[in-house]
Amino acid sequence: WYIISYKPEDWFVEMLKIVPKVTACRLEIQLTPTGDECFADITYSHTSIGAAGDEFVASFTADSYRKFMQAWEAELNHFLKTNLAADMTMPPKQPLQLRNNSASEVQMKQVLG
Repeated sequence: WYIISYKPEDWFVEMLKIVPKVTACRLEIQLTPTGDECFADITYSHTSIGAAGDEFVASFTADSYRKFMQAWEAELNHFLKTNLAADMTMPPKQPLQLRNNSASEVQMKQVLG
């Protein structure tokens, strides 16, 4: 992953990952504190750059993306709850909820709740 935009004052990061002959993936994470919670707006954009990428993008459905985001949300909350983030510069250890997630080239929108 390459960080292409990092704005800690705005709780925003944008990253890029290239998998040669497969995909170029752009990931944007925007955190928003809301009282005792924190919302994360996550945007994944995958662009195929090869036959394997075509297969990946075709398999990256709204359902698979929702399951991926739910697992990621659980993992991040576990990370925050177990105090592993105590020595890192990051937002307060609040429950995190992912929302407004978009996936692949079709820009599917899912709200997890």
